[in-house]
Amino acid sequence: MNILLACWRCGHCSRPSTLKSPAANSLSSTRALFEEHPGILRVNWVPRVRREERVAFERAAVLDGVAGYQIKAAAPDGALIPVPERDEYFPILYSTVPTTSVIYGSDLDSQAQKRDTINRARDDDLVAVLPDAAWWDNYAKEGIFVAVPVYLKGMPHGSVVDRRRNIAGFIVGRFDLAKLLETILSTTPASSARWSLFCGGCKP
Repeated sequence: MNILLACWRCGHCSRPSTLKSPAANSLSSTRALFEEHPGILRVNWVPRVRREERVAFERAAVLDGVAGYQIKAAAPDGALIPVPERDEYFPILYSTVPTTSVIYGSDLDSQAQKRDTINRARDDDLVAVLPDAAWWDNYAKEGIFVAVPVYLKGMPHGSVVDRRRNIAGFIVGRFDLAKLLETILSTTPASSARWSLFCGGCKP
């Protein structure tokens, strides 16, 4: 969680192609962060895009250096296809991985488990976690999916209605928990470590 918040404050999800902007420095910091924490697979910025904004949004992403950028989803056969028109989308726009990655443009609202997770993060104004999640619904599982809601600056988000109206997007992280724990265990003195285990499906 602290890592995701740090990425948001420092602009780690800024435009990777704008090399002459402050984003270049933040990306350098991100690479160092990943070296220290190999369990962090990537961090992404996922904005809200309304129907009427889609064409201009996709064009701007292409001009910003993401070749062939489209808001897309995975078909049942695994092929990546443009998402049909609807009222809003939540596609990956910026990421800590190269712009050649297929994840750019992938729409979280088109993936059932991720849609439920980001909706929960938005409505409850909390960090929502989806364990052992695939990147696409019909792909191999790939670590933990974590979503942090970001609301429009200066706009209210005290109620669910306000949060749905004023959501700007999400910071999304993907983590390999085993690697994260291995790093923590290898760098934390045993005398200062305290552990608590919880069963998510158990009754109190």
